[in-house]
Amino acid sequence: MEWTVIPVADGPFLETHHGLDETDGPEVIDVTGTIVELEAIERDGSRTTIARVPSGRALRGMDEDEAGDVIELYTDRVVDVSDDGFIVTVEVRD
Repeated sequence: MEWTVIPVADGPFLETHHGLDETDGPEVIDVTGTIVELEAIERDGSRTTIARVPSGRALRGMDEDEAGDVIELYTDRVVDVSDDGFIVTVEVRD
């Protein structure tokens, strides 16, 4: 996968929002890698490994073909996702 991110000194990359580029503020770079883990941040602050991240339309209840449920990996439990959303761990190629 390829993703546009904001590099953080001595830390992880932060996702940019759709359409953000350097003219809008911070430095952005493109990284290529493999998604190795998806986590949802639950309302209680815990992190739960999930099977996939639904589309933004589904998450907002605007997709008639998809419920938008966030499902815990291996248990099929519906996760109560906080406003902080998701953590996507990507193994980046050098």
